[in-house]
Amino acid sequence: MRIFSCCRHNMATCQRILILLVTLALVHRADDQQVIFIDNSCQTLPINGDPTTIRFRSCLSEPLTVLAPNVALYTLSVTPPTATCGTSVAPEMICTLGVYQTCYYCNSANPTLAYPPSYMTDYDLSINSPNFNTSWVSKTWQTTGGVPQATITVSFGRLYQLWDDLSITFQSVRPQQLIIDRSIDNGSTWQTIQYFNKSCAALWNTGVAMAVTAAVPDIVTCSQDYSVEYPSTGGQVVFSVFDRFRLFLGAQSLDYASLYSAFTSTNLISFLTFTDLRIRLIYPATDGKEAFKNPSDLVRYYYAISDIRIIAGCWCNLHAKYCVLRNGRMVCQCSHNTDGDNCERCLPLYNNRPWSQGAYLPYPSGTPNECQICACNNHSASCTYNPVLGYGVCDVCGQNTAGARCDQCLPGFFQNSTLPLNDPNVCTLCMCQILGVLNNDLTCSMIGGQCNCRPLVMGRQCDICYDGYYGLLTFGGACQGCQCNTLGTVGQSNVCDKQTGQCPCKPGITSRDCSLCKDGFYQFPFFFSSQDCVACQCDPGGAAVPTCNKQTGQCVCRPFMTGLRCSLSADNYYVPLLDMNNNKPAPAGGTCQQTTDLYSPSKPYTDRTFVLCNQMNMASFSPLLRIVQPKLIANYIPALRYGLNGSFPWSSLTLSIRANGPNTSVDLSQYPNDPSAAVPPSCILPMPYTILIQNLTIGYGNAWVNVNSSIPLDVRCTYTATLSADSPGGATQPLLVDSLVLIPDYHSTAVYANETNPVLRQQYDGCVSRYLALQTKDATKTDAICRQFMLSAMSEFAQGALRCDCDPVGSVSPLCDSVGGQCQCQPGITGRRCEYCQPGYYSMTPTGCTPCFCDQLGSQTPVCNYTSGQCPCEPNVALAGQTNTLSLPSDLQCHFCVANYYGISTGQGCQACSCSPIGALSTQCAESGQCSCLRTIGGNKCDACLAGYFNFSISGCVLCNCSTSGALNVTCDNLSGSCYCKANVQGVKCDACKAGTFNVAAGNPDGCQPCFCFGQGSQCSSASGFQELIITDSTTNWKSALDNITYITASAQFLGDMHYSYGQWLSYWAQTRPGVIVNITSSSQPVILEGNGLRLAYVSADNLTVTSVATLLTFTLQQSFWINTASPTIPLDAATFYKVLASFTRILIQQRFGYDFIAVSTVSMRSAVLSADGSSQVAFVENCTCNPGLNVAGLSCGNCSQGFQRPTPTSSLYGPCVPCNCGNNAQTMPGICDEWTGMCRNCRNGSYGDHCEHCFENVTSPGCNQCLPNYWGLSKTGCSACNCVQSFSKSPTCDQNTGQCACNEALHIGGLTCNQCADNYVNSSTGCISCGECYALVVAKMKDLRTNQTNLTSLTNQLISQDNSSTLGPFYTRLAAIQGNITALNNFNNRANALLATLPGSITAFRTALFNLTIALVSVIAPQTRTATNAIQSATDTIAAAASDINSTTTTLIQAYSQLTNDMPRFTDQLSNLMASLQSVLYSISGNSDIIINGIQLLNQTVNAIETNAANASSSSQLALQTAQNAMNLQTTLTNQLLPLLSQLAQSLNSLGQQTNGSAQNALNSAMVLFQNSSDLLQSIQTFTFSPVDVTGTAAIIQNQMALAATLTNQTQVAQASSQPTLNLVQTDNALTSQLLLQVTGNKSAIDGLSSRIAVANQTASNAVALAQNTTNQAQRMISIMTNFDATAQSVQSQANQSLLTVQRIRDLGQQASNASDQILRSLQTAIISSTQAQQVASQAAAEADSLNQILGPASNKSSALISQSSTVLNDIQSKSADVDQKNASIVAPLANSLGTYLAATVALEQRVALARMTADNVTALVQQMQLNISALTARLQSIPTLDSNAIAQLQSNVAQLQTYYNGLNLLTTVASLNNTITGQRVWINAMKMRRDDLQQQIARLSNLLSLLKT
Repeated sequence: MRIFSCCRHNMATCQRILILLVTLALVHRADDQQVIFIDNSCQTLPINGDPTTIRFRSCLSEPLTVLAPNVALYTLSVTPPTATCGTSVAPEMICTLGVYQTCYYCNSANPTLAYPPSYMTDYDLSINSPNFNTSWVSKTWQTTGGVPQATITVSFGRLYQLWDDLSITFQSVRPQQLIIDRSIDNGSTWQTIQYFNKSCAALWNTGVAMAVTAAVPDIVTCSQDYSVEYPSTGGQVVFSVFDRFRLFLGAQSLDYASLYSAFTSTNLISFLTFTDLRIRLIYPATDGKEAFKNPSDLVRYYYAISDIRIIAGCWCNLHAKYCVLRNGRMVCQCSHNTDGDNCERCLPLYNNRPWSQGAYLPYPSGTPNECQICACNNHSASCTYNPVLGYGVCDVCGQNTAGARCDQCLPGFFQNSTLPLNDPNVCTLCMCQILGVLNNDLTCSMIGGQCNCRPLVMGRQCDICYDGYYGLLTFGGACQGCQCNTLGTVGQSNVCDKQTGQCPCKPGITSRDCSLCKDGFYQFPFFFSSQDCVACQCDPGGAAVPTCNKQTGQCVCRPFMTGLRCSLSADNYYVPLLDMNNNKPAPAGGTCQQTTDLYSPSKPYTDRTFVLCNQMNMASFSPLLRIVQPKLIANYIPALRYGLNGSFPWSSLTLSIRANGPNTSVDLSQYPNDPSAAVPPSCILPMPYTILIQNLTIGYGNAWVNVNSSIPLDVRCTYTATLSADSPGGATQPLLVDSLVLIPDYHSTAVYANETNPVLRQQYDGCVSRYLALQTKDATKTDAICRQFMLSAMSEFAQGALRCDCDPVGSVSPLCDSVGGQCQCQPGITGRRCEYCQPGYYSMTPTGCTPCFCDQLGSQTPVCNYTSGQCPCEPNVALAGQTNTLSLPSDLQCHFCVANYYGISTGQGCQACSCSPIGALSTQCAESGQCSCLRTIGGNKCDACLAGYFNFSISGCVLCNCSTSGALNVTCDNLSGSCYCKANVQGVKCDACKAGTFNVAAGNPDGCQPCFCFGQGSQCSSASGFQELIITDSTTNWKSALDNITYITASAQFLGDMHYSYGQWLSYWAQTRPGVIVNITSSSQPVILEGNGLRLAYVSADNLTVTSVATLLTFTLQQSFWINTASPTIPLDAATFYKVLASFTRILIQQRFGYDFIAVSTVSMRSAVLSADGSSQVAFVENCTCNPGLNVAGLSCGNCSQGFQRPTPTSSLYGPCVPCNCGNNAQTMPGICDEWTGMCRNCRNGSYGDHCEHCFENVTSPGCNQCLPNYWGLSKTGCSACNCVQSFSKSPTCDQNTGQCACNEALHIGGLTCNQCADNYVNSSTGCISCGECYALVVAKMKDLRTNQTNLTSLTNQLISQDNSSTLGPFYTRLAAIQGNITALNNFNNRANALLATLPGSITAFRTALFNLTIALVSVIAPQTRTATNAIQSATDTIAAAASDINSTTTTLIQAYSQLTNDMPRFTDQLSNLMASLQSVLYSISGNSDIIINGIQLLNQTVNAIETNAANASSSSQLALQTAQNAMNLQTTLTNQLLPLLSQLAQSLNSLGQQTNGSAQNALNSAMVLFQNSSDLLQSIQTFTFSPVDVTGTAAIIQNQMALAATLTNQTQVAQASSQPTLNLVQTDNALTSQLLLQVTGNKSAIDGLSSRIAVANQTASNAVALAQNTTNQAQRMISIMTNFDATAQSVQSQANQSLLTVQRIRDLGQQASNASDQILRSLQTAIISSTQAQQVASQAAAEADSLNQILGPASNKSSALISQSSTVLNDIQSKSADVDQKNASIVAPLANSLGTYLAATVALEQRVALARMTADNVTALVQQMQLNISALTARLQSIPTLDSNAIAQLQSNVAQLQTYYNGLNLLTTVASLNNTITGQRVWINAMKMRRDDLQQQIARLSNLLSLLKT
C-alpha cells in the first residue's frame, strides 16, 4: 500500500514501480508450477510438510517509499542549521520568482510562519500521500548577503538500495546548480552520483559524462533538464534509476535476464547502494538581476522544497526482502537461515558451509547461497564450520551424547537402538541390578546395554529370573521355582511372575499356584487342563450375592426367587417391571380434562382414564405411588407417558414433585439397618424438584424420559407431582397425558453398574425408553436382552419377587405372569390384578364384564358407567328411559336424540329443532335439522320465505318478481319485497338503470353498461335504429406480431372505433394437432387488446382447454375480464376499457403456448350497425346527452357540433371543441368547418380560403360582399363581368344582382348584355324592328315568368348557402326517411286502433279464466301438494334415520366378516410358527427332555387355538348383541318391499353358519387330537429313563409331532377354505340388492308420472298418503318382529355368555397347564445341565484313564507291586527303616516321578467319579420331581370339560341369520330411490309455481296495457 500511494501523484513513477514489481514476481516464479509460494518469495512452502521440498531463491528487497511514515528510521538535517529561513532574521520576507509575484514572511519562532526541514518529508495521513502544501524554505540571497547554499542530508543508519528514481519537488523555481551525493559508510565518505546544472559544459569538459551507457551504467552524469526557470512552482529534480535499468530491459522492458546479468557484471547495484544521501543546493534560480544587488530582487532568490521522495529497499545481501524495527534499529528480516543486521552471517546451527552473499544469476531464481544446517541430531544448538573436515562440527552436545555430530553416547550410557539418533532419550543409563550381576559390575555394552548377569538371572539389566523361577529381589538374589498347578494355569504354564511368584491362572481360578476357583466360579477342572472353573452366572438381581457354591454352582437367591441362577420367581410370585409405579393423573386438583376411550393399538393408554391438557392446563398426581422401596431413600427417574395428535410437536412442559407431609402408613421395621434412619426426614421441601420436559413428538403411545436424571424420594414422606402445560409451541391439539412413571434408578443395580460394555449399557437405556412407550412396550418385554435386564434390575430393587395377589372375582386363577405379575382376567376385565372392568365394559361379575356398545355418534366416549352401563350421552342425546325422536323410551347406548331434537349424526350432540310455529308443519325435524315447512316457506326452521318470496306469514309468502336482467338473484327483502340489484341497476324490482348507465341486460354482471360518451356526457339511453353486426375473418392472411411471434394480429376490419362492442364478445375457433392438449390457464394471456396507448390482456378464473377437436373460445369485452399489463394488480374501470375499444390499434391472439401451437380460425366480434329499415334490434348502442359548453355532438359525443372543430389535428376525442375559424365571411356564425382540419365549408359568396380569408379578384374587400364595378352576380366563385355591348348599352356597368346591362331602348336593344333585340323585336339589316302586334300580347306574361325565375334563383341560392347536408346527409335521403316513418306511424296507428277495439273483451275473458285457474290451484292442487309434500318429507326423515342405523349395522357386520376371514390366516401363522418352533427345538435341544418340551409347546399351541376359536365366538356374540340393539332403531322405517327378501337371505346365511360350525367342529377335533397326543407324551415321560435307545426313540417322536403339526396346518387351510362361501353370500347379497333396486326404480317411475299429470294430482297425493299409512302399518308389524327378535337375541346372548364361561375355564386350565409346563421346563433345564455334565465328566474320566494306562503301560504292574510293598513297609516302619532306606535308594527312587504322577491322576479320577455320582443323584431327584409335576399336569388336563360344540354352532347360526336379515334390507338403495322420487315431485311443484307466477305476470302486464290504452 505504501508503494501504490505514490501513484496518485506521479503516474510515470507508479508505472515504473509496477514494472519493477512484475520483474520481482517473474524472478521468483517457480520453475515447478505445483509449488505454493509464501508471502516471502525467498523460498517455497514444503510440499505435504516435507522440509526437503523447500526451494530457496535469491531475495530481492521490496521497493518502499522509505521517507513515508512508519517505513524506515532516518534523520534529516540541513547544514548549516541557519540555512533555514527565519532563524537569524525574523521575520524574513520572501517573495516568489515569476510573473505573478507574491510575498510572505518566514519566522521559525512562530509555528504558523515557520518552514522547517520536516516539511520536506511530512505526509497528509488523510490521503496517505506526501503533503505538497508544505515546504522547507531556505534563507534568501538578501538575508545571507551572498549566494545562499545549503546541504540536506538524509541518514538511515543502514544500507539501502535505490529501486526507483529519487525525486525532489520544489515549491520555488528549481535551482540552477544541485549535486546529489551518497555515502555507504554512514557519512564518513561521500561519492557524487548526479550533477544538475543549468549549463553542464564546464563539467563535461572535466570528464563528467553527458549520458549513461550500458557499458558503464554506474557513471556519474550532469543533467541540464531540471535547472530551467519553469515551472515557477511544483517542478521536480529527478535522479533517474529506472533509466539506468532500461538500458538492459530492452525496448519492451522485458529483458530481465540482461538486467540481472548487469547487476552481477557491473557496479550498478553498488552505485545505487547507500546509508546516507546528500542534496547540495549550490545556486538558486534567479532572473539574472542578482548582479544589481537590488533587495527587492534578492528576496526572490532562495530554495523551497515541498517533498523528497526516495524508493529503495533494504540491502540484505539478497537474503531478505524487508527490514523491521528491532531494538531501535532497522534490521533485515532474514531468510535462507541467515542472521545479522544485513543477513551477513549464518544462524548458529547453520554453519555446515561458509556464509556467502546471494547472487542474481542464474535467471530467474538466482543463487540464494542459503546456510545449511549442521547434522547434530538435535542435540546441539550451534556448530562451527571445520575447513579440514569440510562440514560443521557441533559445538556442545547435550542429552548424554558426544562426537562431532553428537552421534555417540557418554560412558555409562548406551544407545537405544529403538529410538532415532535425534531422540532426546537415545542415550540411556545402563541401570544394572546389583543383585543380579556378577561381581557387582554395573557397566553394560554400548550397543544394546546388556549387563553381565548371574546364573538363573536374565534381562538387559539382570533384574529378573529365568522362566519357571521367581524372587530375585525377595530372596536376596536367589531365584526359586514356581511350582504352579498346571491344571489351573493358562496353557498349563509353569512360568510365574518373576517377582511375586504368581502363576498365570485361568480367568476363573485363583491362589498363587492356581489351585482354587475364584469367588463367583465353581467346579475346578481336576482332570482336564483345557477347562476352567465355571462362572456362577448368578442373576445380578435375583441372587443375593454374586457368588455360588464352588462345587454345585447353586446361587443364593433373594426371597421368592428360585433356580440355579436365581432367575425365576416362585409359584404365585412375580418380578415387577420398570413401570410398577405407574401414577395416573388425579381426578381432582388439576385443570386438564379427564376422559377415557376404548383400548386401541393405535391409541394405547394404561388403566382406564387419561387427561387432555391444553396450554396453561395442569395435571396433578397425588399421592405418588411407590409399590416397593428397598431403602428409606431411593432414587427414581420420572417418565411421562403421553400422546399427541397434529402436525407440530409440543414445545415444553414443567414437572414439579413436592413432598407434602409424613407417610404415616410406612412400616419402618422393614428398614432395620438403613443408614438414613438416624436422620429424620424433611417431608416439607422448601423448593420442589422441577424438571423441564421438552420436544414432545407426535403420535400416541409415546414416552418422555431422561434416563440420566433422577430424584431422591423418602419412604417416610408422601409426595405430589404437578405437570404444567407451559408452551405448546406450534402444537394445536391437546396433549394426552397418560401417566407419570417413577422408574427405580437402575443405574445403581448390579446388572447395569457391573456392565463394562458401553454398547450394552446403551442397549439397556434403550430398553427403558422403549418399554415406557406403550407402542413398543410389548415388543420390548419379549426382547431377550431387555427382558433379562429388567428382570435382574427389578428383582434387585424389589429385593426378590412379589406375591401375585390376583383378584378372586376378576381373575381366572391365582397365578400370574412371572414377569410383570399380570393375572389372567375374565372377559372384559383388566388391571394387573384383574380388579376392574376395562373401558367399554361394565358390571364386573365372576364371569366377566358386559360390553357397553355405546353409540359412536351419540355417546361422548365408547366407555359407559362401570356399574350401570349408561353411556355418557352427548348433550340432548336421550338417556335410558327418556323419550326419543321416535316417541319411544331410549336405551343405555345413546342411540337417539331426545324428542324435538336432531343432529346425532354430527357426533357433537343434538340441537333443538326449534321449528317455527308459523311456518312448520311439525315440532319434530329430520336428522339434518330440516323442519317440515309450508309451501313458499323454507329454511331449516321454516322461519323464512323461500328464495324468490317475501312477506313471511302464516298463510305463506309472496313472490318477489325481481327482474331477471337487473337483479342479482330471485330473492328480495323479506319485508318490503325490494330486490337486490346489480351494481348499475335500481328500482324496487331492479328493472331500471342507474344514472350514467343504460341497457339493462341479463348477461352483464353489472346489469347496465356505463355511458361512454367519450367523457363528454354523463347520461345516455339506448340508441334506436341499430341492428347486430358480426365482424368475421378467416385469419388466412393474419400475420405474426413483429414484437412477439407467439401472437398473430387481427386484420384492419377489427381495428379503429369499436366501442359499440362494449359488453359483447370476441371469439375464435381453436384446435391443436392430434394428441396435443393445450391448457390456457388464468396466468396465460390468450388475447391482447391495444389502443389509446394501453395494452389489455384477457384473464379468467377458469382454465380453457384446446384439443384436436375444434373448440370455440369466447372472450367477453367487459373490463371485469381484462387487466392492464402495465399495472395488472389495479382493476380496470369501464372508462379505460371504453377508450381502448374506441381506438383499436392492434388485437393479438396467442397461437403458441410453450412448445405447442394452436390453429386459430374464424375470428368474430359482435358489434352494431344502423339498420336499413330504421328498426331497433339491439339496445347496447348508447345515445348520450352531451355536456353543454363542450361543443360536442353525436350518439357518443364523439363529434364536434356544427360550427366547431378540434383544437388541433392531433387533439383527443375526449376534449371539448372550439369554434370554427372562418372570420366574418362565413354564411353562418360561427362558420361551418371540417372537424379535424378546420377548413371552412360555407364561405360566403365572394370569399374563399381555408378560413374564408380571401376575396375573389373581382370582389371588393375586406368584406368580399360586393362585386367590383362592371361585375355582377356575387357567388361562390366570385363575380362575373358585365360584358355590356358598348355600342348598344348606355354604360359598361350592369346591375350587380342580375347582370342586366342598361340597353339603348331607343334602338329597341335588349338581352342581358345588350347583344340582341328587345322582346317582340327582331334583328334586320336596318336594326331592330317590331315583330307585330300579336306578339305584344305575351310580353306581360313573359315578364311575370322572368320575375318568378329571379325569385326562385334567389331562394335556391339561399337554400344552398344554408345547406347542412355534410352533417345530416343528402336531403333526398332525409326526405325519404321521413316519408317512411310517417307511413310506419300510420300503419301502427291503424293496428293499435284495431287491437284497442278487441282488447277489452279478450282481457275480460282472460281474467275469468285466470280467476278460475287460481281457484283450482288454491283449492284443489295446493292442499294435495302440501299433503303429498308433508308425507314425502315424513317418509324421508324416517328413511334418513333408518339409513344412519343401517350404515352402523352394515359397518359392524363387515367388521365381523373381516375378523372372521382374518382369523384363519392368523391361525395358519400360529401353526406355521409351531412347526418352526419344533424344528428349532429339534436342532437346539439334545437329550430325552426334548419330548417333554415339545409336548408342552404343542399343548400350549393347542390351548391357544382353542382360545382363538372361543374368542371368535365371543366376538361374534358381541356383534350379535350390538346388531340386535341397533335393530330397535328401525322399527318405524321398514316398508313391505323389504320383507320378501328375509327368507332367502336367512337360508343363505344358515348355510354359512353350518359351514362355520363344521369348521369349528374340525378345529375342536384337532384340539382333541392334540390333547390326546399330549396325554400320550406325558405318559411316555412318566416312564422316562436315560438310554441310547431312548434318544433314538425321542427323535422319532419329534418327527411324529412335526408330522402332526403339518396335518394340523392342512386342517387349518381347509378351515380357511371353508370360509369361501361367505364371499359367495356377499355376491348373492349384491344380486338381491340389484333386484331391490329394480323394484325401487319401478316405484320411482310411478311417482315421476305425477309431474306430467296435473289433472290427477289429487289422486297422486292420496296415493302418497296411502303409502305413508302403509309404511306405518309395516312399521307396526316390524315392532312385533323386533319384540320376538329381542327374545331371540337374549337367548343368543345367554348362550354366548355360557360359551364365554366355557372358554374361560379352558383358558384357566390352559394357564395352569402352562404354569406347570414352565415349572417342568425349569426343572428339566437343571436336569439336562446336570445329566450333560455327568456324561461329559464320565466320558472325560474314561478317556483320561485310558490315556494314563497307555502312558504308564510298562510301569503299571510295578506300581501295583510297589503300592503293596509300600504298605507292608509302612506297617513296620521303625523296625525296617534301614531296609526302607535301602530300597528307596535302590528301587523306589528310580520310579518316584512316574509313581507321583500316577497317584495324582488316581486322586483326580476318584474326585471326578464322586462328582459324577453326586450329579447322577441330583438328576434322579429332579426326574422324580418332574414325574410328580407331570402327574399333576395330567390330572389337570383330564379335568378340562368338553367344549359344547352345539352351543357354538347355534351361536354361529344365530349370527348368520342376523347378518342375512340386515344385509337383505338394502335400505340404502331404497332411501336413494325415495330421495329421487321426492326430488322429482319438488321439481314438478317448482315448475307449477313458475307457471303460475308467469301467468300472474302476464295478467299484470295485460292489465297495465289495458289501463294505458284507456288513457
